Amino acid sequence: MRRTSLAVICFCSLVFKQNIYAISYEQPTPTNWERAEKQLIDAAECNLKADAEDPDTNHLISVNGGEIEHYPPPGKPFSIFGLKVKKMTFYHDRNKIKPDRYISHVHASMNTVKTKTNIDQPKETSVGVLSLRYGDSPGVVDIVCTVNK
Repeated sequence: MRRTSLAVICFCSLVFKQNIYAISYEQPTPTNWERAEKQLIDAAECNLKADAEDPDTNHLISVNGGEIEHYPPPGKPFSIFGLKVKKMTFYHDRNKIKPDRYISHVHASMNTVKTKTNIDQPKETSVGVLSLRYGDSPGVVDIVCTVNK
């Protein structure tokens, strides 16, 4: 009986997680990046809320909700605040329970990023809050824009 209950709980947990994190999107092409570049830079620098419904950005931000990671196309440098972006992560909550987040992962020291972004503490902008945090690997700093609801 316990094994059956545990199996049912595990199955429900997996289905629940799939429903929360299920993402349906097409892989962005270099053309998608090129057309969306200005909007993405403005969003990453917390100067603009990216439009998940925009045809130029909907390949990059899930309209179904969830988190999507993207790597800029090879040979196409993508920079914010003069720092080369290694990867960008976009989070969009279609239910508007959690705020949207745009995270740019850059290879640089925290001091370099603080100097280039002019951010020492979380900074309010017209769009939300711009902050810095250490990335998930050594030498990586995350520049995070958390959009006001």
